[in-house]
Formats: sequence, C-alpha cells, structure tokens
Amino acid sequence: MRPTAMLRWPAAAAALALVFLLLIAAVPPAAAFYLPGVAPNDFQKEKDTRLRYQLLARSLAPDPGESPHQMRPPAMLRWPAAAAALALLLLLIAAAPPTAAFYLPGVAPNDFQKKDPLQVKVNKLSSTKTQLPYSYYSLPFCKPDTIVDSAENLGEVLRGDRIENSPYVFEMREPKMCQIVCKATISDKQAKELKEKIEDEYRVNMILDNLPLVVPIARPDRDDVVFQGGYHVGVKGQYAGLDVAVVVIIAGRIDAAIATEKPIR
Repeated sequence: MRPTAMLRWPAAAAALALVFLLLIAAVPPAAAFYLPGVAPNDFQKEKDTRLRYQLLARSLAPDPGESPHQMRPPAMLRWPAAAAALALLLLLIAAAPPTAAFYLPGVAPNDFQKKDPLQVKVNKLSSTKTQLPYSYYSLPFCKPDTIVDSAENLGEVLRGDRIENSPYVFEMREPKMCQIVCKATISDKQAKELKEKIEDEYRVNMILDNLPLVVPIARPDRDDVVFQGGYHVGVKGQYAGLDVAVVVIIAGRIDAAIATEKPIR
C-alpha cells in the first residue's frame, strides 16, 4: 500500500544518522590527524618524535599577523564538526513530515480527470512452482493493435518485468458493464501451451496506475480477507456430471473493481 511505502524512509534515515553518530563516537581522536590523499610517514624514535610534536604545535599556533578571531582550527579538529553537521542534517531529514515523502521510488503519482483513459498494462506470467517467467503474449490472449514495451523505471527492468500495453482500457469514474474484448480460435498447440501453464499454476500479472492487480481471498479460519497478486491463467479440477476425469478451464473473463479516491456518481 502506498501509505506504508511513504512512511518507511524517515525511519531508515534516522537509523542511518544514529549509525553515523556511533561511528563518529567510536573513532579515536588520533585517527583524525591524517588528511585524505596524504600518506602517513614512518619516523624514528626520539628525533622524529620531536619533529612530529613541533609540527603539531606549529599547526595549533596562529600565523603571524592573524587575529584571534581569524584563527582556524587545525585539520584534525575540523572533520568531527563537519561529520556532526552531516549527522544533524540526516536527523532533520528524518524529522520531515511523512507527507513530504514519495509514494514509490521512481514512480510519480498521477492525477486523473473524469473520463480520462486508464490504460491497463500486462506484466510477465509468473509461477511459484517453476520460477520461470514468460511473456504475457506468449499465450493466445487478446492483443492490442500494436504491442509496446511499457517499462517505466530501472527497478522494473532489474526485476525482470516485461510490462506491455493491453487492449483493456477503463475511464476514470465511468462504470463499464461487460464488454467483449476479442474472440479467438486457438490451435491444438496453443491449447497445449495453455494447459501446461495452468498445470504449472501460472498467474497473470496486470498493472493499473503503477499499482498491481490483486485478487481478494477470504480466509476461512479468520474473519478477514487477504490479497494475492495476479490471477490464475486457469484452473483444473473434477466436476460432477462430466465424462472426463480432470477439466481444465481457462480464465477468459475479467471482473475488475477499481477503487478511486472520490466515489463514482
């Protein structure tokens, strides 16, 4: 859900700031002496030790003609202050109100007017049984006139999603009754492929307004409903009154319920 996603990042920023402060507290002061890009030198005992103390004293002493208020702290004392300022900045980010957060990384929320088209997109076919994804149009489903790749961000590509357009289009706040999208006659090869996908428990994944299609499932042991991503390509089972032992049924009808922020009137 979007509110859950937008409330997670302040906690992550606060945890990062806390870890940063703990790391600063755990670093000994001597570790702050050397500057980035300057290699430390190895000295002999007595003479070189005196040289080191002289250099340290010289860095602490003001330059000739420099007034006291113009004195700058040495490099070994400046970086903890900068680190503390960075940690304070992280804490301020964590304290920002949740409404300033984005809903999903890389996904901007969309505003729709009444009767604006809502394009349904299709994703890959997935199965927890085989773990092998397939393209939605690898099966003989209804197709648009032109199939277009519709991936919108890098995360979808890295997850291996194959998001494409579909012939299913709704209109904002405009209820639609049953409509026939297409009629098709499938070949024996296509029927075999459908049967295999149904036996392997493949699910169809769709996306509307950057949100996945989910199916409500009632739990008999509890008085609530859980939601599962996608719907099955089809089902198989035994039915009374039929001669065949196992019947395979293709999910050829989609009943979609779209929730909007404002009720439909």
